Formats: sequence, C-alpha cells, structure tokens
Amino acid sequence: SEVLGLASLKGSVLADVTAGGAWCVSVPQAATRAFAHVVLEGECALKAGEADAVALRAGDLAFLARGEAHLLGSDLAAEAAPFATLLRPPVAGELAPGTLGGSGRRTRWVTLAISAERHLAEPLFAALPTVLKSGLRGTAPLAWLSDSLGLSLSGTDAPRPGGTASLSRVAELVLIEALRRHVESLPPGGAGW
Repeated sequence: SEVLGLASLKGSVLADVTAGGAWCVSVPQAATRAFAHVVLEGECALKAGEADAVALRAGDLAFLARGEAHLLGSDLAAEAAPFATLLRPPVAGELAPGTLGGSGRRTRWVTLAISAERHLAEPLFAALPTVLKSGLRGTAPLAWLSDSLGLSLSGTDAPRPGGTASLSRVAELVLIEALRRHVESLPPGGAGW
C-alpha cells in the first residue's frame, strides 16, 4: 500500500471494445505508461515479445508493467489492427465503445492505461513478470468496472457528474486487486519484491 501510494499510481480507461470473428490488435511500446487489458466477455490471447502467448478469458486481467509492445486477439496470426484505430473520442464526457472484426464468437475487453512515478514504482514493476495474469472473477473491483461501463444513455439521460473521474478510480482499484492477488499467490519464503 505504501509503495503504491508513493508511486502516485493513476489509472484511466482507454478503450471498451467488442470484437468478433478472427481479430488481432497491435499495441505499441509505451515509455511513459503501462497497459492492462481486462476481458469482460469471451476469450482471447496476448503475446508480448518472444514470450509465449497468454490465454485470457472472461474475468482475467493481463498487466504489462513496462509498457511492452504486444498483440491481443482471438487469432494472433491475423492481420493486426493498430490499437489507435480503436480509440474513440468521449461522447458527452463518457467513453464511447468500439467494435472490431466480423461476426462469430465475440469478446469484450477494456484497456486500462496506468501511469506512476516510474522511479518510485520501478522496484515493484521490475519484479513483475512481463505479462502478469490475474483472475478477477467474482471480485468487487471487476463488478464495479463492468457496472460503470454497462450504463447506456437514453435520449433523455445525461452523463452523471464525475463519471470519468470515478471510472479512473475503478481502473486503479482493478489493478490494485490484480497486484494483491499476484502477491498472495507467490510461494512462502520469498525475499525482496
């Protein structure tokens, strides 16, 4: 808790995407932020560098603490769409969902951008695997994220004040829960970070 507080961890939701059929997205290297992908429905795979692909299903989070370039998709051999093409400008201050691919089996995922004071977060982030996978099924932060994104506006509704700010806080709580679960899964007797 102290390290995360000192590191000034900040989160935001970059994209809420539903994809169908055979699809793949290429996420470029980011020097100033980390990425996390949370699968809300369906399944996909993530591959960073030379590491083996990581299978993700509904309720899983994949965190890339060092902002590595990676692929995310149902078929990692399919032609990859640039991640930037999925980003949508907010509508009335709220995140606009995106779509990708064709018909067939559907996957919905959310991409989180995580920033921190790198020199303070580095000891923790450097100790994490290239891709930290954490199952969040049944956790309160995952339910909060799903609920926050599940709201749809009718013609007479207006965005609630503070919606974007609260979504950012939920993104941070989702990541903290994933880190907590990772630390709790480590074998006893470990040393250092």
